[in-house]
This record gives sequence, structure tokens and C-alpha cells, in this order.
Amino acid sequence: FGIHRQRTQLCRVRIVGGESTDPTVVQLFANALPVPVEAGRPILNADCSQMKAADRTDAMGEWTHAFGLALKYTKGNGTTEAEGCLTNATAYTIAHGSTLDLDVALDLAYSVPALYRPQGVYQMTDTTAKYLRKLKTGLSGDKRQLWADADATKGTPATLHGYPVVINNDMDDVAADGTFAAKNPLAFGDYKRFVVRQAENNQPFAYRYSVPAKDGSAVILFRRSDSKLLVPTAISKLAVAAS
Repeated sequence: FGIHRQRTQLCRVRIVGGESTDPTVVQLFANALPVPVEAGRPILNADCSQMKAADRTDAMGEWTHAFGLALKYTKGNGTTEAEGCLTNATAYTIAHGSTLDLDVALDLAYSVPALYRPQGVYQMTDTTAKYLRKLKTGLSGDKRQLWADADATKGTPATLHGYPVVINNDMDDVAADGTFAAKNPLAFGDYKRFVVRQAENNQPFAYRYSVPAKDGSAVILFRRSDSKLLVPTAISKLAVAAS
């Protein structure tokens, strides 16, 4: 049976032990994300650790899609929800009216301090990746690409300028003409400086309740997590000047 999925206001929960007054201590909160999910099969125990594996997998899939967890980790405001990796990343701004090209992508990488470049990764959407893959070296008659496709046989990812490329479709897309006003279609940096805290070993809490009208039961899952970019200069996001 179907249950209406209502998005609930996020509940900001502080870490047990209270807040630290030490300015060197990075504080992460646990944002509880509740959402009702379908119970297509009987779920006999409200403890998620004892739910059938298939039920738990289905339920967490519903939870992730309903709240756009990846979106929170990309663009979350860091106040009522997890801080996205791009929210406080350093903006690398180019002139108004500029378009995305291979040189801009390289300049973005070099805007990140040398300390973080060796672990650098490009992040973009499928649309932006497709756009960049079509760009050539720029030399007359030279059709070679600077983009290197992933090799599944070797387990190597796609690369651009020698750096791995990761697809994140919660980022902004570049337009067909390469413009991206008021958007951040490309990011580069050391994402190891972006920390995700998952409370209770990332195990969700499940509250089961009966639905007599449907002669069945349903489950509301809660999972608590937060995230923060510890070093804002470790990641640069591409931006364009307003005017």
C-alpha cells in the first residue's frame, strides 16, 4: 500500500556532551531526517538492525530519495541541514559572460593551494561532463581530447588534466553554449577535507506503527548525520561575476 511521503522540518540535534568553548574544536551536529516509507512486506520488528535485509535496503532507498541526501551533502545550508561541500568552498570567479572551457577548468585546479592539489578531484554533472568531453586541444586540425575516459578493465576513473572526475548530478549544469550565470557547474579540490558525521554508526532508527484502514503497518525511519568542509580553501567552485 502507499503512504503519503511528507517532508518534515529537519530537527537539529546537538552532539551528546554539549557544545565546546574551544575555538579549535570543529563542531558537527546530527540532523535527524524523518520520513515515512512504504512497508510492502510485513516488518515485524521496529528495530532497524533486526529488520530483514531486503526491507531495510528498500526503506533506506526510500529515505535517501525522499530527502535528497546527496543534495544536502552538496548544497546543504549547514544551519538546518548538513553543510554541503560547495556551500563554503572558495569561489573561483571568472569574468561575466565567460564560458567554460579546458583552460578555465585548469585555472580552477590551480586556484587550489598546492598542498591540496595532489589529492584533487574534479566534480561535475553528467551534462557538464558531456560538454567538456566534446572540447578538443584547440590546435588547428587536432581533434584529440584532453579528457580521458574511464577504463573499467583497469579500474581507473575518467580524468581531466590528469585529475580524476567524479559525477555529482546534484551540482549545477553548464548551458549548451558553455555559460553558467549564477551557477557553480564545476568544482575541484581535496574532498578528504570534507567530513561527514553519521551518528549511531549510520544505523537508522525505525518507528513502526499500524495502519488499520489498510490492514497493515508502516515505518518512519530516522537517521542522524551532518557534514562540514573543514578547510574552505581545499575546494574551489567555479563561479562567474554578476556583471
